[in-house]
Amino acid sequence: MRGYLGCLLATIALSATGCAISADEVPRDVPEDERALPVVIEGSEAAGGERIYLVGPREDRLLRSVPRDAATREELIRTLLRGPNDEEIAAQYSTVIPPSTELRGVRTQGQLLTIDLSPDLIVLETPSLIEAVAQIVYTASEIDGVRIVRIAINGETQAWTTADGSSKVDLRTFDFPGFVQSAQPPYPAAPASPTG
Repeated sequence: MRGYLGCLLATIALSATGCAISADEVPRDVPEDERALPVVIEGSEAAGGERIYLVGPREDRLLRSVPRDAATREELIRTLLRGPNDEEIAAQYSTVIPPSTELRGVRTQGQLLTIDLSPDLIVLETPSLIEAVAQIVYTASEIDGVRIVRIAINGETQAWTTADGSSKVDLRTFDFPGFVQSAQPPYPAAPASPTG
């Protein structure tokens, strides 16, 4: 037993030393390009995103992300509200968000992003409204640090219908499963089990 314990302790000690960062033996100057500290953006100062979600060109009408340059969260949401650009229209991308929808404000609190819109959105029929809300939620979730999205109309927080028919104020991307085209290839079929 004592030999086993000694062997185990020696293995742990070797593992620990192999993963450790050793200290310099003597002081040394740090090169100029290694002196900068990383910049951390707090949740209340979230930056913009680089993708918006539009309705894809195929019959499945799944949302697809398309690249955009947006320096701020407001700019990203305004870009989404403008819809597809000329190239995307030619490629048959579209949006279900009414073109008259205006952004009234964006506010971040921790991981929560509240988007205040004009009432144009609420005139949509339920299936289109769910898809429009999914476009907004997926796009907003591209912003660093955003995990929860609230959509207000003229400053009034609203509950929105999700994919499963429930009504929620705090929305997440997983409230809209199956709305976005996956980048993952389909899984191959499972092999048949042998019979015998």
